[in-house]
Amino acid sequence: MTEKDGTSIFGNKKSIAGLSAVAVTLLIFIGFAGLNVVPEGNKGVKLEQGRAVGELEPGWHWVVPVYQDVVTLSTRTETYTMSSSQSSRAIEQNARAEDAISVKTEEGLNSQMDISIRYRMKPDQAQEVYSRLGPTEAVVRKLIRPTAREEIRTSASTYDITEIYSVNRSDFRESVESDIRDDFNEYGFIVDKVQVRNIQLPEQVEKAIEKKES
Repeated sequence: MTEKDGTSIFGNKKSIAGLSAVAVTLLIFIGFAGLNVVPEGNKGVKLEQGRAVGELEPGWHWVVPVYQDVVTLSTRTETYTMSSSQSSRAIEQNARAEDAISVKTEEGLNSQMDISIRYRMKPDQAQEVYSRLGPTEAVVRKLIRPTAREEIRTSASTYDITEIYSVNRSDFRESVESDIRDDFNEYGFIVDKVQVRNIQLPEQVEKAIEKKES
């Protein structure tokens, strides 16, 4: 074997070793890049090229990098609050809070109120929820907020202001809760409770009450 040949063989061995090291490093990188964890209290939705193809339980899962991905949706009880006052927003820690809702009563009077909705996603409908609505923020934007506001306003239009404002306003609250529950159920969500707080009387009604009491 000539020196030239020996050098060639030695060089080939170094090249093969280098390529092997690169291949092993690449495989390790792909292995770690494909690992995804679905946290407890969530359901994973497996995506292939952006399309939902399956559901994943909490824990570690491996998917093909770039081609596949995992998004998570909460199965815990969430609270969505529509409130204009900081004190009401603080009632629920970590609550999603937006502006108070303005309604028009049966007699055509305008009133503002704070509403909190406790809801949770059905664990076995994560894929359908994602396919229809998208990730968590899209769920709030497309379902939770508009549906709640529409049903609250619809229910308020069938009650006069005294029925809504009275201490015994359970009929109004139950009407709102029933309508919201039906709509949420259609999209894979369960409503646990609806709370109505801080109902503001229209100015003319407040003046009438003050005049009566004076």
